[in-house]
Amino acid sequence: MQTIRNLNIMILAFLLILTGCFGLADDSVSGDAEGQTNTNDGTGATTNTGTNNPPFISDSSLLNSMEATFAGDFLVQNQTTNEEELIGYYYNLYHAVIDIDGDNITAGWDIDLDGMIDNFTTSASGFTTIFVPIEHFENMTLNPIYEFDIAVATVAFIAQDEHGLGSVMFVEVLGTDDFIDDISESLLVLYTFSGQDAPGNDGALIMTMTSGSDLSWASITIKASVDGAASVTVPACDSTTTENCYTAPDTGDPVYWNVGEDVTVDTDCTGTCTVTVNVLNDREGTTLDTIIIDVE
Repeated sequence: MQTIRNLNIMILAFLLILTGCFGLADDSVSGDAEGQTNTNDGTGATTNTGTNNPPFISDSSLLNSMEATFAGDFLVQNQTTNEEELIGYYYNLYHAVIDIDGDNITAGWDIDLDGMIDNFTTSASGFTTIFVPIEHFENMTLNPIYEFDIAVATVAFIAQDEHGLGSVMFVEVLGTDDFIDDISESLLVLYTFSGQDAPGNDGALIMTMTSGSDLSWASITIKASVDGAASVTVPACDSTTTENCYTAPDTGDPVYWNVGEDVTVDTDCTGTCTVTVNVLNDREGTTLDTIIIDVE
């Protein structure tokens, strides 16, 4: 029995040696798991240097709200129609980015979502002024009851490290001409006008914008009704139209009707008449204000 016992002890000892429990096995037989290479940093501690992390981009949705970032629209004068055309919008968008591996980062804004940076930035954080062309916007109805349409587009902030790993942050931008102006002009009384009989006996009246903001002539229509007759559109006076028209806007600012600016509206009134004038927003078909004046 003693011989069998000793034989079992020897077999167990050999098994322990072969499995490395006695520390005789070579630790280098099994390598580190992928991404788990350990190195000594000189302090006795080990660090993980096998994993490359992509850049981290801050969620800047609060700072990139529409009210904070809208910087203005870009309008050009059409030489054929002599009307303004909206080309796009400017925005000041915020970003913050970091790479915890200390890698070099290439970053910036992708305007057309083709995966390529259009506006580069070298700062870890800050604002960048970008321009979004009107063709990148999609229209959607915000409220079907009041028929408020908004134009929305998406841009992306892209950050890529020197090893090719990248991250992206999407930001939605709104076209304010289709959003803020529509709601303001339709729901709030932003524009008011006053009127008085023009000097002389030509059936004309003088209209003055008393409150509001710069009103583009390309988006408004003036209609006049004499003594309750049907309203007719009053065009701008020119070399061929000198009656039943309104005088050209201030030559110092031919694009906008400004607060305090007078416009003379001529009618076909003879004698004493009651003239009703409506100022309409062409784009929305809404009436900004109505005035009623007795003229002669």
